[in-house]
Amino acid sequence: MSFSFTVEPAEFSKSQLNGIRLALGIAGAVAVGIGIAIFVWANATLLVVAWLFGLFFLIAGIARVVRSFTVPGASGGYRTLSVILGLLVVLAGVYLMINPDFGVDILAYIIGIAWIVEGVATLADSSSRASRAAAIVYAIVSIIGGVIIFFIPTTAVVILLKIAAIVLVIAGVVQIFQALTLGRRARAAQTA
Repeated sequence: MSFSFTVEPAEFSKSQLNGIRLALGIAGAVAVGIGIAIFVWANATLLVVAWLFGLFFLIAGIARVVRSFTVPGASGGYRTLSVILGLLVVLAGVYLMINPDFGVDILAYIIGIAWIVEGVATLADSSSRASRAAAIVYAIVSIIGGVIIFFIPTTAVVILLKIAAIVLVIAGVVQIFQALTLGRRARAAQTA
């Protein structure tokens, strides 16, 4: 038994491809919006920041679970891993939204772990498609952001917010780019 963790857009129906692109675009736009909001609200309380991150992780996790069921021809191993990782990100998001008033250290650990999980899931999800490079960049940015935040939890909240905002904006822009480019090569080959 072998597991295949690659996904080819040429295998998608037009509606499946549009659904995946929409999910990527929405998750990217939410990430950019939250990143900008964190910059604008320099004096934001930890409560607001925790809730915003919870919302982001909730949406990103749900999008990952939905994508795992819409990939045609994906192996059971791929679907299982994608659902498990998506649910872990959803749980982190829900926990942050329900319990936003705990300390900076715990928030940093949850954010760091969730970003590392999201990055690993994105690496597992990447394939030889045209947007693979964007997926790999998103995964690396997510993992690096998670590691940085995980290992320096006691730094000032302002630094945490700036790092988080930068990672969110970069990751969001990359996801929007993925949404715009996913399936272009497959469509060009079909029309040629």
